[in-house]
Amino acid sequence: MGGLTSYSLPETVAPGETKDITIYLRAPDADGIAIGYWSIQTPWNAYFGAGPTRDPFYVQVDVSSAKRLPYGIMSVTYNIVRDPEEGCPTNVRYTVYATITTNGPYEFDYYWDQKDGNESGLKTMEFTEAGSQTISREWMVGKGDSPNPRWMQIIVTGPTPQIYDRAVFLNECP
Repeated sequence: MGGLTSYSLPETVAPGETKDITIYLRAPDADGIAIGYWSIQTPWNAYFGAGPTRDPFYVQVDVSSAKRLPYGIMSVTYNIVRDPEEGCPTNVRYTVYATITTNGPYEFDYYWDQKDGNESGLKTMEFTEAGSQTISREWMVGKGDSPNPRWMQIIVTGPTPQIYDRAVFLNECP
């Protein structure tokens, strides 16, 4: 594993006491599983390890030169729901559902942006495995409001900044 053959402890460790030990290692250049074993040696040259059988301590690594894709967001898709579905009441609620899909565990910061400048504020989303999660945001449009198109969109600020398409809807009741 490319480490030194011995390391000195800078201080005495009493029975029952714990001590963190840092050992610098280098994984082998060749693919495969590599294991390194160690024992502790007392100043009187007695060796011991862990547990009642005094097993050596060990580290095991799986070295692979295969290229691995980084995890991240694969897609953001929108679904717009109008409530009520038809007619021109005093207020119409538009709910934009954004379904975000990742290819593995991934955590990122994002916010909703919208045409009128009303942002959601920064939020964090975490995926523990590949999959999809759906989030939503609402916009209430009043009867007589401008017929101009409105939009909302997801903007990811990190760790990899990305601006996604806009979900556009019209006020059908000007």
